[in-house]
Amino acid sequence: MLLIKCLLLYGAWRLWFSAPLAKKMTVPETAINQQLLGQPAAADHRSTVPGDNNATRR
Repeated sequence: MLLIKCLLLYGAWRLWFSAPLAKKMTVPETAINQQLLGQPAAADHRSTVPGDNNATRR
């Protein structure tokens, strides 16, 4: 059973996680930084809705 489970996990990893992007696709480094580190993007648009801030969102 353990061998079958390991083979299934390895197959899932190869199928979905080994190469998630096509070779011709690229991701800007700023987008990666924003997602991983929470840094705002260069073209970050702030909301102008009153009361819409981090303290009120949960």
